[in-house]
Amino acid sequence: MVDTTAAKELALAHWLVGGADGGRLFVRCFDAGMAVRENIAGDVLASLTTMQWNIPSKAWTGGAVMADASLNRRMTVRLAEAVAYAQIGIVGFDGQIELEALRLFGLPKAAPAVLYACPSVPIGTRSLAL
Repeated sequence: MVDTTAAKELALAHWLVGGADGGRLFVRCFDAGMAVRENIAGDVLASLTTMQWNIPSKAWTGGAVMADASLNRRMTVRLAEAVAYAQIGIVGFDGQIELEALRLFGLPKAAPAVLYACPSVPIGTRSLAL
C-alpha cells in the first residue's frame, strides 16, 4: 500500500526468481477515505501496457505479461489526482510466479510512504526484508 497524495507518478521494476519473465502489473486505487475506487477511467496509466479493469479483484491489471523482451518489465505508473492510496504489485494471471523483488521509485521530494499492516514496522519504512 502506497500513500500517493503527493506522488502521482512512480517508476516500478520487478524481478522474478531465476530471472524469469512473467507477471502482470496490479494496481488497486483508494480515495482519501480508503474506499476502493471502482473502474474509473484514467485512475491508472502505465507505460508499455494497457490497464484493464478486473471485476473480481476490483483492481486494474496490465494487459500484457511483463518481460525483458517486450521492454515492459520496468515501467512508469501514473495515478489520477483523486487516488490517495494504491496497492501496487505483480500478479501471476498467466501462471505461477515467484517474486524476488519489487521496487518503486519516485522523486525524492514526493517520495511516498509505504504503508502495510505490520504492527512491528513503523509507517514510512521504504524497504521490508522478508
